[in-house]
Amino acid sequence: MRLKVSLFLLELLIVFQYVNLVGDLFPSYIQIGLFFLWILSIADNKKIIVKIIKLNYLSLLIFVVVFLRCIIAEKLDMSYFSPMQAVIARYQFFAYPCIFIYVSALEKRDKRKIFNVSLISVLITVIVSFYYIFFIDPQAIRNTQGVSYWGVGDFQLMYAMAMFMGPLAMAIKKRKKEKGKCWHLMLAFILFGLCLLLCNLVTTVVIAAISITLSFAVSIKTKLKYFLGGGIITLIILLRQTWGNFLYKIADSGTFYWSTSNKIRAIANVIVGDFSYIDTLGLRITLIKQSLQSFKENPLFGINFRTHDVGVIGGHSQWPDDLGRYGIFGNAVIIVNYIMIAKYTINYNSNKEVRNLMLSVWITFFILGFLNPCLSGAILMVMFVVVPTFDAL
Repeated sequence: MRLKVSLFLLELLIVFQYVNLVGDLFPSYIQIGLFFLWILSIADNKKIIVKIIKLNYLSLLIFVVVFLRCIIAEKLDMSYFSPMQAVIARYQFFAYPCIFIYVSALEKRDKRKIFNVSLISVLITVIVSFYYIFFIDPQAIRNTQGVSYWGVGDFQLMYAMAMFMGPLAMAIKKRKKEKGKCWHLMLAFILFGLCLLLCNLVTTVVIAAISITLSFAVSIKTKLKYFLGGGIITLIILLRQTWGNFLYKIADSGTFYWSTSNKIRAIANVIVGDFSYIDTLGLRITLIKQSLQSFKENPLFGINFRTHDVGVIGGHSQWPDDLGRYGIFGNAVIIVNYIMIAKYTINYNSNKEVRNLMLSVWITFFILGFLNPCLSGAILMVMFVVVPTFDAL
């Protein structure tokens, strides 16, 4: 009975995280409450609790220290550039590895439920987003921060969906290999991809491409994959002008909204070595420089959280932002924490396919951290909740 309660609470947490029609109706702290109810529901399972403590004690310590810094600095507001955003991020990285331990121990039937609930939940938000994009505002997803579009997918869900693409592609491959039904997975893959193309966030398309590529690359058994990978990278570099021209054609085709076309053109400019126009990439670089400058001025322990504000921390790239926030010593502890959890979660499952997928999402997660804040519940749920269910599909 207790297991059924914990499974129900986890499914409810997935719905709140991925179905924005539901999540937008309630304050975000409802999800924190659900997580603690879930912890209480598994409290009598000593085996799982011990594993959670062993894996996540350092994550909990980091969260507490960052929260105390906010309290001492008297910076508890929830504005975009508030250090409380960093507190929420550290909480997320504590919570979802806890859930990983639980999900990994579930029976295959229950893992399939978790995967299906996740898939359907994201699909619901995708369909709602399509409605807004086609009938109300082509930039609905980009404008969610300034306009109340109920149920529309937000930035973090788009990045989560981009990371979802690789595991989803591998699930389709696995089903086809076993001659099982996969039409629903293929339909989800197509709808996810279409949403990412129409959401006017070029970086999500880049992350989706990386996720799919890495998911297939790590599954290649032969060591020849390293040679092939090096050859492909070399070919891309040598043919960068060709790739640039290809992107220019896409940008000028009239297929995409003007803001998306501008970003595609900016990426093409960077590829061919023309930095005269790089659109919002220039702003992204400026924001990264702000965080790096703060790190340069406070290299050992990071900035005083009293000064944590716009112009001090860029708020647009996880790793440079964390350098500015925590300095060398703080980041040394955080990096040890990442390595410890990455090593554990990659090697935990005896199924090699799951281990390979965990490796690919960790690499994608690392790359995403240079482009955007990545310690969000939506993204971490893909890593620690969805991917561990792959062996049950």
